[in-house]
Amino acid sequence: MNTYRIINITNLFGKREPKYNSTLSIEYVDGMESKTIKLLPGKTLYLTLNKLPLSIRNLIVTNVVDVTTIPENQLKKLMNPKPIPTVPEDVTSNDNSYNRKKINKIKTAE
Repeated sequence: MNTYRIINITNLFGKREPKYNSTLSIEYVDGMESKTIKLLPGKTLYLTLNKLPLSIRNLIVTNVVDVTTIPENQLKKLMNPKPIPTVPEDVTSNDNSYNRKKINKIKTAE
């Protein structure tokens, strides 16, 4: 089974294009059930399937989606993202000295 990343790229078209910002419907078979997913402009969808369905192949031909195959090691990285570093604990939100620089006053000659 392969994992595919499907991106709706209709948001990148010009405003005068007929398919600009269009919502795409993707039909595929999961087991014995037929499923339909609506993909909004600029959004990404990950599907794990044996083969690409005909509806996705038609969207590739009309150049409204970008489809890439995701290797398993990259998929594991996507499923387990690294934690985002936070502000040190000793700095509180009310303490502005953390981001403040010292300003020296310039004495003028009178």
